[in-house]
Amino acid sequence: YKTVQRNYLYEKYQNNGSYGMKVLVADNLSSLGVDILKQESGIDVDVNVGLPKEELIKIISSYEGLIVRSATKVTPEVIEAATNLKVIGRAGIGVDNIDVAAAGKKGIIVMNTPEGNVITTAEHTMALMLSMSRNIPQARSMLKDQKIWAPKKFMGKELHCKTLGIVGLGRIGTIVAERAKGFHMKILVHDPFISQEHAEKIGVEVVDLPDLLKQSDYLSLHTPSLDGKPLLSTKEFSMAKPGIRIVNCARGNLIDDDALIEAIKSKQVAQAALDVYAKEPLSPDSPLLTLDEIICTPHLGASTEEAQEKVAIAVADQIVDFLKHGNIRNAVNMPSIDADTLSKIQPYLKLGEDLGIFISQLLDEPLTGVEVQYNGEVAEQRMDPITISVLKGLLTRNIEGINMVNAPFIAKDRG
Repeated sequence: YKTVQRNYLYEKYQNNGSYGMKVLVADNLSSLGVDILKQESGIDVDVNVGLPKEELIKIISSYEGLIVRSATKVTPEVIEAATNLKVIGRAGIGVDNIDVAAAGKKGIIVMNTPEGNVITTAEHTMALMLSMSRNIPQARSMLKDQKIWAPKKFMGKELHCKTLGIVGLGRIGTIVAERAKGFHMKILVHDPFISQEHAEKIGVEVVDLPDLLKQSDYLSLHTPSLDGKPLLSTKEFSMAKPGIRIVNCARGNLIDDDALIEAIKSKQVAQAALDVYAKEPLSPDSPLLTLDEIICTPHLGASTEEAQEKVAIAVADQIVDFLKHGNIRNAVNMPSIDADTLSKIQPYLKLGEDLGIFISQLLDEPLTGVEVQYNGEVAEQRMDPITISVLKGLLTRNIEGINMVNAPFIAKDRG
């Protein structure tokens, strides 16, 4: 379906007799991204980082565009005060800090930059896997802080010829699989939205979650949050291969922390390496920090110079493209269709997504295709966006960053 051309810059000039739209950069953003905005005619940029909520609410009405990373919380109160805001750009993948529903209701488009953090997060996963296997943080601490030379104390494990289980073979999971092959690891994957043909193409074996847990020496998580429910708790740890090692660079609430600690104390789980937590920042009193078998890093998955430059450039380009030309890229809350059609099919879009989510919970084997049939009044409407909404619902629970724009492409890529 075709992107609607909505030139907000032109509309503002026509309506107000003044030229220029304002964009607020509210979190630290690479200068490469800020420079793109500053060099664009007709766009004024303010960089104001670390604003308290009350101050943000006070000034947000002056801006048509807002760019954030993860620090600034775009709450319903902020959105309510944003009387002129047209677009929110998230420099990164997750939009947990933005009330997407509230923005949608107010007609504000929320965009993210799903590609910028992919390689850096995958590399951090491998870094944690290696650090955990060779006890690097613990050995460094003993040598530097305690001045003790103890090579025999930190006997490690090789990755070579071990089995790596990956939950979620999206963009990041695929790169982890490719990197792990370089260590001659066998790759098992649990992902109900990967076809056998696609799995064979990239050289991995698809299994169900219990089999993956039973066979894996290492386990790496690359799936979105599951409605707040942990993917790994006491039941899953009990069925896992004894001595399994776990890496989580996805979402903190995928793991039940208390169950993980008990599994490590019982030696059912040998080690864990965590970069994300159910509540961030992680409390200094967290019991996760009391066990040497658990390595914790402060959400470093996207913390490379290259990744920050990529997401800054991407979000700046998207904001400019939208404000000046009306082009919508990587929107997470709006299909690219004209306003009149959208008003007619909005109830069907919601119904289609809900049906897709419901069906995804019933799947017990890989999904290879979906067919949507229309009858009655809805058949007289434009149906392709509704079909995409069903597809979006089907994929949302298991694939990071799914929206109305990318759902068809990701489904095709996955066979």
